[in-house]
Amino acid sequence: MFKNLFKKPKMKDEMLEMKQNQYGARAFNMMIIIVAIVILIKAVVLEASISELWVELLLLIVGGGYYFYSVLKNNVPFMPTISLKQTIRLVFLISAIFGISVGIRNVFFLYADNMSGTEWSYQMMMFFFISLFTAIGSGVIFGALAYCLYQLSKWQEKNIMKKIEVENAED
Repeated sequence: MFKNLFKKPKMKDEMLEMKQNQYGARAFNMMIIIVAIVILIKAVVLEASISELWVELLLLIVGGGYYFYSVLKNNVPFMPTISLKQTIRLVFLISAIFGISVGIRNVFFLYADNMSGTEWSYQMMMFFFISLFTAIGSGVIFGALAYCLYQLSKWQEKNIMKKIEVENAED
């Protein structure tokens, strides 16, 4: 009779733990994205060599490796399930920032020597097209990666919920 009185509700605890893990996963994803953007901007825009990027690369490799190890070990979703619309907005915002920074680099750092008015307008047009094509290209690449992670996370969360339901049905 008193056996069930002091028993913790397993479903609520696991749901709370899963929600906390999602917030941790979101924070870790943000950090990995920030480090990856710093590496991209330093490598492409500032033309930094690999020897200047070793700290960021080490953080990305060790942090990403630890993250994927803990995800697989603890059966936590790879990324928090947010709507696909939010994911696409975030990906294209990052791509636009990356494209504009590449365009600025090409216009102002590579071709800034003694330009006349015609050359300046030509360079601004080139800046626009380089930025646009870089943003579209990186948007497609980042978008495909984000979509794959999004689908993987939905699939993994569905499997976790099935596992929780099976365990609760057995109790």
